[in-house]
Amino acid sequence: MPHHDPDRPGTLRRLKYGLEYGLFLAVVGIVRLMPLDMASAVMGRIWRMLAPLTRRQQRVLENLERAMPEKSAAERRTIARDAWENLGRVSAETLLIDRIVAQKDKRVSWPDGMVETRMGTDSDHMVLVSLHLGNWEVVILPAVAAGVKPVGVYREVKNPLVDAYLRRKRMLVFPHGLLSKGHDTARTLLGHLRRTGSVALVGDLRESKGIDVTFFGHRASATYFPAMLARHCRVPLIAGRCVRTGGVHFRIDMQHIDYPVTDDRDADIAAATQAIHDVFEQWIRETPAQWMWVQRKWWPGRSQRRQSRHGEEAGVAEGAREGTETDPLRRDTT
Repeated sequence: MPHHDPDRPGTLRRLKYGLEYGLFLAVVGIVRLMPLDMASAVMGRIWRMLAPLTRRQQRVLENLERAMPEKSAAERRTIARDAWENLGRVSAETLLIDRIVAQKDKRVSWPDGMVETRMGTDSDHMVLVSLHLGNWEVVILPAVAAGVKPVGVYREVKNPLVDAYLRRKRMLVFPHGLLSKGHDTARTLLGHLRRTGSVALVGDLRESKGIDVTFFGHRASATYFPAMLARHCRVPLIAGRCVRTGGVHFRIDMQHIDYPVTDDRDADIAAATQAIHDVFEQWIRETPAQWMWVQRKWWPGRSQRRQSRHGEEAGVAEGAREGTETDPLRRDTT
């Protein structure tokens, strides 16, 4: 009988991660040999040619037909190719984010006083929720330039070596901290919001434990986390977008989102989440070729069960204030 090595699966996994990381670094090396504009254009062109040949192209076209049935099939195919090119550009620009940050004065524009105007009297705290439009990695730059101290939230890459590399790059945009999504994230973010900080996160992805919203006339899944954070801490809720104005040049826009504060916490959070997605839809309609259509935003999920899931994260929020992790919906509806 062959000897079973209990460490073998871990060893194979580490080997797999190492090989993937080696290939990743090879791509990084090639990209970083090129000037910023060239690298973005080349990667965009590659994605424009190859991505439509993958099986994900069908999902993109289905999403476009669902969201924009008024457009012809030819128009939707053009939007799909343009959207793939934008994603290719973002993939290169993420690896060169240090150059964008160093050249932000000529690469990234926004109206003077935009952040201060959107935040109102609260100049230190906000929840900024953005979407995968343009190059969403740079949406936070105006807030940082205005003296806001945002902590970012991101989804980890499965390969920990690649994840660590990308995290170091993104820390250039989020100098005050970057957290991966996890069980303790809510408590950490609430503490940061209460002190002198702000929170920035992307809010347009499908969320299996989220709630339903109406998006482009259809039921879609959404995270309620941004709305929950803002309402719980009573801080401004700001939607942000990045529009690619040409090549590696961007414009950042922000819009204040009003949210209700009533005796029905769930209804307040749902209303705010819907308001966020109403703004997202408007922005996507303006520049549809710059949104990430490949996601499963409208795919069916456990929507009936998701609608009552506010309590888990809201309970963490209340527990962080009271020192416990009880469900606040059972004893406090404010």
